[in-house]
Amino acid sequence: MKSPTPGLNSRFYSLRTGDTMKLKRLNEEVVEARQRQAELAAQVSTIEGVNMVVPEMEVVKVSSKNSRIRKVIIGGDQAPSPEDKTILLFGPTKSGKTMTINSMLNYLYDVKRENDFRFVLDGEIKRTENLTAYVINNTVLPFSVTVVDTPGVVSREGNATVSTLIKTWFEQELREAGTFRLDAISIVLHHNEKSLGWPFINELAAVKHMLGDDLKTNVLPIITNSEVLPQPIAVRSLALANISFVEYYKLNNLGFMPNTQGIPKLQHNLFFSHGMASLEAYFRVRPARTHSPSARNPTRRGAIFFYLFIL
Repeated sequence: MKSPTPGLNSRFYSLRTGDTMKLKRLNEEVVEARQRQAELAAQVSTIEGVNMVVPEMEVVKVSSKNSRIRKVIIGGDQAPSPEDKTILLFGPTKSGKTMTINSMLNYLYDVKRENDFRFVLDGEIKRTENLTAYVINNTVLPFSVTVVDTPGVVSREGNATVSTLIKTWFEQELREAGTFRLDAISIVLHHNEKSLGWPFINELAAVKHMLGDDLKTNVLPIITNSEVLPQPIAVRSLALANISFVEYYKLNNLGFMPNTQGIPKLQHNLFFSHGMASLEAYFRVRPARTHSPSARNPTRRGAIFFYLFIL
C-alpha cells in the first residue's frame, strides 16, 4: 500500500525505444491538444498573474428525470474506443474531489508549470450537489476518460443520498447502453482524515454491492493535500475501515493552482511535479488482467457485463 513511483509515460505507451519519429509526432500532437484547449477556453479570472480558464465544454441532455444527474463533454468530440475509461470519485465532504478533477485536467492537457494558465471546471469552488460525468476527450492519452464527480458523503447515520444517486446514474447508463463499464472507484480523502465512520463505510459498501463487489482490486485511493514524503494519516484510516486497495496516489492540488497561500516556491513547484508524476502513474496504461461479469440489470437480469480494467 505504498505510493507508486511514476512509470512509462502513458501517452507514449506504444513506442519502442529509439522510435524518434513517432515520439516527435506524438509530442507535437500533445502540444497541439494543449494549445487548442487553451484557445477555446473561457477565461474566468486571473490570480497571481495566472489565467484561470474553463476548457471547451458541452452539457449533454440525459434521459434521467433526476435533475441532479449531469453529463458534460470536455475537449470536443472523440470517437469511442474500447480503451475508454470511466472512474467514479467517492469521498467525504470537503475531501477535494472537484479540485482533483481540476488537477487531472491540467495533467490530461499537458499544462506545464511555466504556462500562464490553468484549467478549472468553474470560476469558483462550490459544494458539489450533483453527480456529474465529465467525459474528457482529445487529451494526451490515446483514449477518452470519464471522471464522475459525486457529492460528498455526510457523516450522518442512515443517510444514503450519495449511494442512491449513484444507483440512479448506474441504472440510467444500463438502460441507455445495455452494458456498463466502470474501471475504478477512487476514494478521495484529505491527508489527515483520522477515521472513516460507519455512514461512509455503509455508503461505500452500498455502491460496491450494486456493482457486484467486482471492484476489490480497482479501488484507487487519492489522498489530497499531501506532503511528498510522510505516509498520510488517511491511509491508516482506510486500513482500519478494512477497505482493500493495492496502491494509493498522493496529490496536493495546491501545486496546480496559483500560489496564494505563501507556500515556498520550491515546495509549490514540488507539489506540481510530484502531482504530475502521481497522475502519470494513476493513468498509466497496463494490460487488462481480468474481465468480471455479473451486473444485475433491474430490467434484463444477467444480460449486463462489467469489463473491469485493473490499473
